[in-house]
Amino acid sequence: MAIYRTNMVSTKDKKLIIAMNNHSFESIANINQWDDSAKDLWQWTGAASNFNIQTKDMDLGNPSRRKKIYKVYVTFKAGGYMSGVIAKYATNGSNSFTGVFNDTTYYSASKGFDSFNSSQANSSADWITVALKPTTALRTTNIYSLQLKFEFADAGRHSYKLSYVETAGNYFKLDTSASSDDDYYNGMPIYIFAGGGAGATYRVKNYIGSTKNATVDTVEDDNLTDVDSNVLADNLTLNTTSFYDAGFIPRQFEINDISIIYRDKPIK
Repeated sequence: MAIYRTNMVSTKDKKLIIAMNNHSFESIANINQWDDSAKDLWQWTGAASNFNIQTKDMDLGNPSRRKKIYKVYVTFKAGGYMSGVIAKYATNGSNSFTGVFNDTTYYSASKGFDSFNSSQANSSADWITVALKPTTALRTTNIYSLQLKFEFADAGRHSYKLSYVETAGNYFKLDTSASSDDDYYNGMPIYIFAGGGAGATYRVKNYIGSTKNATVDTVEDDNLTDVDSNVLADNLTLNTTSFYDAGFIPRQFEINDISIIYRDKPIK
């Protein structure tokens, strides 16, 4: 099978197009127009796993001086969801992102930047600034430069069927092997990608580990109030044939600013 993509070209009306072929005949190709609108990065398609953004190696203006790194401030938004994006760091140009940050308000080291924040009962679709503190103190080691990486946390669950749906109670049961920890999936977006009710997106509002019950609401157009007092009643086709993806990266996720708090060490 001949598979290829052409270079992007600009049309006379300033649109970007590309030809893509996945047919045995090289002369057959589909013309696609570039679309820069925000998209959810689902894990059931593998798109979320490919999310990988790295900053340059930052010497903070003085590559020869050792630094004490205290905190990294990140301003983000995630539309009222748990983002599913975590931060890691590498030092001194190693490109080895083994450094991680502690849990704090609006950030979970295992689940990512959190604009749902059930512990504070303060979901937000606005910009949030969170102070990330490295788990290993970077004040006492020889740090010359710092590099950041943002990647998919992969803390959710995908490609399993719902085991029960209760429209009156506005909840459904995840599969029997889902987490047994209360609140584990809170704030995560959940998408029904196949089976009954395919195409529906919800947000996990409360999760009970012992029963696997996920109470859900909906978030539309950055409006954090329920669009319906009983959102599951609008989708009566949800059932135990419904495949779900919980914990993907929602299209609302953005990073606006990164600031590093540090000071130079004295020269000995």
